[in-house]
Amino acid sequence: MRIIQIGPYPMDERKILGGVQTSVYGLSKIQKREHQVFILDFPRKNIKIDEVELINGVTVYRFSSFKNKIQSVLLTKKYLRIVKKINPDICHIHGTMLNAFVLWLFLNRNYKTIVTIHGLAHIEKKNLWQKEHTFKNLFQYFYQSIVELCFISLCPEFVVDTPYVEKAISNYYLKKKIWKMPKCHVIPQGIDQSFFELIHKATTNRILSVGTLGKRKGHLYLIKAFSIVKEKNKDVEIVIAGGRSDESCYRQIESLIKQLGLKDSVNIIPNATNKVIQELYSNASIFALHSEEESQGIVFSEAMAIGLPIVATNVGGIPDVVLNGWNGILSNFGDEKVFARNILKLLEDKKLRMDMGVRNKKESKSYSWNVIADKIEKLYLSQ
Repeated sequence: MRIIQIGPYPMDERKILGGVQTSVYGLSKIQKREHQVFILDFPRKNIKIDEVELINGVTVYRFSSFKNKIQSVLLTKKYLRIVKKINPDICHIHGTMLNAFVLWLFLNRNYKTIVTIHGLAHIEKKNLWQKEHTFKNLFQYFYQSIVELCFISLCPEFVVDTPYVEKAISNYYLKKKIWKMPKCHVIPQGIDQSFFELIHKATTNRILSVGTLGKRKGHLYLIKAFSIVKEKNKDVEIVIAGGRSDESCYRQIESLIKQLGLKDSVNIIPNATNKVIQELYSNASIFALHSEEESQGIVFSEAMAIGLPIVATNVGGIPDVVLNGWNGILSNFGDEKVFARNILKLLEDKKLRMDMGVRNKKESKSYSWNVIADKIEKLYLSQ
């Protein structure tokens, strides 16, 4: 089978940034064993000339970008020429941004096409607008809402990673925000096999948080919660690892750490390699992320594979992955006091930590890319 994956593919396999990159990379890595796999990467500003790479048996097409995402739609002709040349059995588009929507409109006419929704992008834009009332944020929220809701209305079926996304789309239909309800296939995002092979060698005082160093991941609330934990447990420490994508937020994080006197207890590791992140997972006792919104949160599945109990927020699709009181503890976004209390509960109760860790280790097998890729392939064949 000739498969084209259309979505962001990592520039460096040692540093995979974000959930969508992780998904495109992980899925193609399994598919290449039995199929021909081609990647049409989304345009990138740091690429000056279009290029083609063969990366571990996967053919990756890279494209230079215009100044903004709207202008990047003009690259559609390039994509279509390459697709025609490859003549794939299936095209798999990742995301609901404008360029993905335009490509689907053309590809759906002549090729079998599947689309995966990696979270509802307009919700993220809405949250950003509510925090910072700038014209830029308002425009991005407005145009992304139009693009995404039109895309959902026109495309007959989608892959979604959690029931949360399916319910949100159903709610849009009931409220007449979309004029047609698509069929949703709930198939979670997978994690690399290497996570299942890690040896857990944690001490009792290490908290780990993995997530892009931006406002949506709630690191400022996490640090405030940690300061409360530190008052009760002097030996506890926290490591925060993630891509450094928002310089303003990164400076706020550094300032807050200094303000709260936590410099010796909080270790920020920006742009860590996959190998370093896996080592951090192995040496943690608790995984904590105070995210504002997630459709699934691949990092939770990674933490589960190592056998870590989880402290998280009761938002988006997180409750579909982290069941409150079963394999983790949830609280409301922005409530750092309750979040701190939940961390302390796990730090002080070894049996609870171990029980949750055992459950997570067992349930994480459903997030293996071997399992997920098989479900995706069956969906391809049903088209």
